[in-house]
Amino acid sequence: MRTRLTLLALVAAAAAVVPSASAAAATQPATISVPPTNPYWLLLYATTSRSITFGQTIGSCTFVPEASCVGAKLAGQSLTGAFVPFGDFAGADLAGGSLADSTIAHTNFRGADLTGVSLVSTTPVAADFSGAVLRRTTLTFSAFSLANLRGADLRSADLNFGAIVGSNLRGADLRGMNISDSDVNGTDMTGADLRGAN
Repeated sequence: MRTRLTLLALVAAAAAVVPSASAAAATQPATISVPPTNPYWLLLYATTSRSITFGQTIGSCTFVPEASCVGAKLAGQSLTGAFVPFGDFAGADLAGGSLADSTIAHTNFRGADLTGVSLVSTTPVAADFSGAVLRRTTLTFSAFSLANLRGADLRSADLNFGAIVGSNLRGADLRGMNISDSDVNGTDMTGADLRGAN
């Protein structure tokens, strides 16, 4: 009998601590508004607006792992959500487009033009951007790790709330780049130009 009463007392105490579903619902807002000026708006937009499907072909490029898209002409294309790990986009023209929320680990972008591209919420692990043009790119919530950005042009790029960790930025042009609230640990920045960077 004592065990049963103790168990009933514990259940009653737990019920008093945990609010009912209806009480919790009454205190929760029906929607949460995130204005476009908030960095999380970019993240929400990127993760809910995929524009490319697995295996889709755009121009001369089929979007699959190990995609061979050397020199592809993809300027202005929305490639949000692309899945192209181990792909080859060397010398490709991707200017003005989007690779937001894409899987581009171990992908080759050597000498590619990514001017003004959105890379929001991408994780280019061990990707090669040596000599690439990433001017005015949006890198918010991107996580570059072990990436090669040697000699890359990142002028006026926005890395706010992003990371470049354990990567190579030797000789990179980072003039006017926004690196605020970002993680740039263990990255080699020898000879990088940081004039006017935040």
